[in-house]
Amino acid sequence: MAKESDLYRSVYEGAVIESLYVGGGTPNLLHTGDYQVLIDIARRLFPSMDHAIEKTIEGIPQLFNEDKIHAIKDAGFNRVSMGVQQVDDALIQFSGRKQTRKQVFDAIDAFQRHSLACNIDLIYGWPEQTVENMLADLRDIVASGISHITHYELNIAGRSDFATKQKAKVPPISEKLTMYREAHAFLTSAGFVQETVYDWAKPNATRTDSGLCPAQYAYEANMRDALLEDGARYMGGLGYAAINSRPNSLRAGSFMNHRGLDRYADDVNAGRFPVERAFFHEDEDLRLCWVFQQLQTMRLDTTAFFKLFGRSVFMDYQTVIDELIGIGWAQVTPKGVIELRVTGPFYVPLIQGLFS
Repeated sequence: MAKESDLYRSVYEGAVIESLYVGGGTPNLLHTGDYQVLIDIARRLFPSMDHAIEKTIEGIPQLFNEDKIHAIKDAGFNRVSMGVQQVDDALIQFSGRKQTRKQVFDAIDAFQRHSLACNIDLIYGWPEQTVENMLADLRDIVASGISHITHYELNIAGRSDFATKQKAKVPPISEKLTMYREAHAFLTSAGFVQETVYDWAKPNATRTDSGLCPAQYAYEANMRDALLEDGARYMGGLGYAAINSRPNSLRAGSFMNHRGLDRYADDVNAGRFPVERAFFHEDEDLRLCWVFQQLQTMRLDTTAFFKLFGRSVFMDYQTVIDELIGIGWAQVTPKGVIELRVTGPFYVPLIQGLFS
């Protein structure tokens, strides 16, 4: 990754980094000394990186311990995104994970002691999960002091164990919709604000000693607002299977690194960009990318669309918008904002497919 970052020096020369996200699911597999190495790689690419920007690392509960959390904080990370999925010990067994409820809450306690902002994910629509199970987990997580929760529906795809063995145990759509509504009501009553279809944050959350507000989450916000009226905003990715997205460049495109470690390493060691696939975007692609990202916020600002693309959103999507309004899933405000309403947010993946 250090060698790959050197290939990008001329690409990002003079650029300002706004957020750093180390993902992949389990970066907390690394040893304590490796977290500083990751930060140093970012600094090689962005020498003027502000120490106070949001720097996030992902991880799963059972791989956190006091020494690792201390090393993560000392390296300069100020946020952890922890993949919890389930708090209930019996339900988590369906995924084959080895984590325990105790490990989840021990990790949360440790993050708070080290003044690390933290968000966690929870999945509903899980095999044998009930509304009562789901609400019990949410109550316990809220009581722990977490100020940002990603709460989303289980998506079963491919040939996973869920798809081949557990699918019959998953609640029906009608019950999943009830789960969405009950979670919405509970989190709202607990003082959380729904920022996206799945992101819930407490406004005015206490700032950490690094000055970072846990509800800021610049990485996700920048993804949603990648297209600017002027200037350029890139998402740069390092590592195998990483994604680079450059919607504002002269040749707008998205680039995927090799998904096999051997080919990735061979290219990097030979001084080549380790790109497996490239997708160059036409204007229509960029409009659809913008719509996809904005639908996550449950709204489409028709004025913003016109400023970005010089045309009305209705020129491309009149039929879909009319249908959404007709069935009561959307409404147009006097300010020209298309807002998803009632059950509309629950069906955002379906709605994105309709726009596509």
